[in-house]
Amino acid sequence: MKKPKRFIAFLLMMMFLLGGCGGAGRNSETDLKDKGVEEDIEKLPYDNIQYNGEILKLESVDVYTEKSSSGFGYYPYVVIILDKTGLSEESFYWLIEEKDIDVTCYYTSEKNEVDFSRMPLLKSYYNDTQLVYMFNDYNNKYRHDFSDIELTLSLDLTQEEKYKYENDEGEITDLNKVNAYTCRINTGLSEIESEVKDISELNEEQEGMRQKGLQEVIERYDLLFDN
Repeated sequence: MKKPKRFIAFLLMMMFLLGGCGGAGRNSETDLKDKGVEEDIEKLPYDNIQYNGEILKLESVDVYTEKSSSGFGYYPYVVIILDKTGLSEESFYWLIEEKDIDVTCYYTSEKNEVDFSRMPLLKSYYNDTQLVYMFNDYNNKYRHDFSDIELTLSLDLTQEEKYKYENDEGEITDLNKVNAYTCRINTGLSEIESEVKDISELNEEQEGMRQKGLQEVIERYDLLFDN
């Protein structure tokens, strides 16, 4: 009878130890999850987008529509402008070279039956002071204008600094921190609003880049279908 009792005691002790280790692992995981900044942008301009100790400023978010060549139907555009003068030349080089910035745009329009759809990036470019992202749903033509459009933008910047992540198996990995910024427009969840403008109101540089982006889309389709 002694052996079964000892065996049961051994099993109970192992269950206790394993349970304790599992709990410690989960606590460590929580303690080590310093992933980076998470901020909601509620006003523009917003001048605290951090990249390796330096600053980008979100200057503006503008919405445009273009009428189709038939005169019936609309194409939406979103233009996001960042002021890059707060970055050194070297920091900006690595931001672009390492693709450390990821900007995405989601849009909703009840009139056009669009519910939080991701808008494709048409073109990104920069000049001496600005980094510009131009989005356009070039795959779809919509029946109604976009006077009811709502936008959600995400700006994720990968940092050079790392944090330690421990998974459920206790394995520890060094991962880059990511500063994540969310900007909502015309949603009522922030003070940011943007009235829809006609595409003719783009400035000369923006219009040139729009045309270049559309040409690149045509060329990609030509390659895809061997035209």
